[in-house]
Amino acid sequence: MKRFALSILLVGILVALGFGGWKYWQNRDAKQTKTALNNTQKNNDPSEGGKYLVIKEWGVRFSLTKDIKDASYIYVNDYGIRLISEKLKQLPGCEDDQRMTLERAKNPDDSLGPNTTLADLLKHNPTILTKVDNYHYLLYFPSYACTTDQSQKTVDLLSEVSEAFKDSIKKLESTGGNN
Repeated sequence: MKRFALSILLVGILVALGFGGWKYWQNRDAKQTKTALNNTQKNNDPSEGGKYLVIKEWGVRFSLTKDIKDASYIYVNDYGIRLISEKLKQLPGCEDDQRMTLERAKNPDDSLGPNTTLADLLKHNPTILTKVDNYHYLLYFPSYACTTDQSQKTVDLLSEVSEAFKDSIKKLESTGGNN
C-alpha cells in the first residue's frame, strides 16, 4: 500500500511538473509572438509615431517640425494636395484656409489642370521644387494672406509656418509605396 501511494504521489508530481513546463513554454511563445507583432507594427508606421506627415496616396512623407507639428492635408487629386496647419487656422480669417498647395508631376511640363504646368507655377511663384523617385514636387503659396491682421505677431506666425513647410518639403522622401 505504501508503495502504491508513493507511486501515485510520484506520478502526480511528474504530471504537475509536466503541466507547469508546458504552461511556461506556451506563455513564453505568446510573449515572443506579441513582441514580434508590436515590432512589426512599429516598423510599418511610415509616420514613425507622428514625426512625419505621410501623404499615403503618393507614397511620400516629410518631417513635422515644431512650427508644423499639427499639419495635415486634403487630397485633391493625383497631382495636388492642400496643406493645412492648425496653427494658422487660429488666426482670424484663416479658419477655412488651405494655405499651401503641393503639386506633383512626372515632368515639369506635364499638365496640372487647364493650362497649368509645374513649369508655369515655378515661373510665377518660385518656391520649392524637389524630385522624389519619378515625380517633381512644387510647394506653391497663394499670393494673398488669409487674414487682414498685419500685426507683427501674425506676420511672424505666417512666416514661421511657411518657412517650416518649405524646409520640410525640401527633404521630402519616399515611403516606398504608391509613388
